[in-house]
Amino acid sequence: MSQRDLHRPLLLAFVALSLAGCQSQPALQHGTVYQSVAQAPPLSLETTDGSSFSLEQVRGKTALVYFGYTHCPDFCPATLATLDWMLDQIGDRSDHVQVVFVSVDPERDTPEVLQRYLDAFRPGIIGLTGDLATLKETVEGYGAFASTTHELHTEVEPGVVVHSTRLFVIDADGRLLANYAFDVDRQDLLDDLSGLLAATAGSS
Repeated sequence: MSQRDLHRPLLLAFVALSLAGCQSQPALQHGTVYQSVAQAPPLSLETTDGSSFSLEQVRGKTALVYFGYTHCPDFCPATLATLDWMLDQIGDRSDHVQVVFVSVDPERDTPEVLQRYLDAFRPGIIGLTGDLATLKETVEGYGAFASTTHELHTEVEPGVVVHSTRLFVIDADGRLLANYAFDVDRQDLLDDLSGLLAATAGSS
């Protein structure tokens, strides 16, 4: 047996493992993909019914996490409208997706206000909130930001919260895969989500 023949089984095994790895990590073409995929930072906050929340509760689903607030005049309603459209497009597969909206304005976003706001876009969205210190730690854990105008000493309209507008994608195993800019084309976002759901279904 030649040296080449001895190495061939090892080469085939390496190729098979490489292909399996590629299949388990579907290409998200239109987002900012994290080079090192790790478990998503915790969301140790409270739901609108006062119960404690953990990402473990949505394990098995693709979670779409957004940081915003109900008085937002533009980015938040536009993002929620896009997500509502996208979930309509994927039909029954929407059961495998969970939208999580984290309010960064706990003073005004009482549980009742937050739930009513989210239900107006789509029932089933999980709304989370907490004290300012916990929210700050949570937001920063995702590399996001949220600051009141008072904190920034800016001249913009009082009551406006300057915040990140990116959408964070967590896979069914709880890993933070990517984030998407506000101006991503909604069809591109839909294509990426559909591919991720198909890959998840294929590996289950």
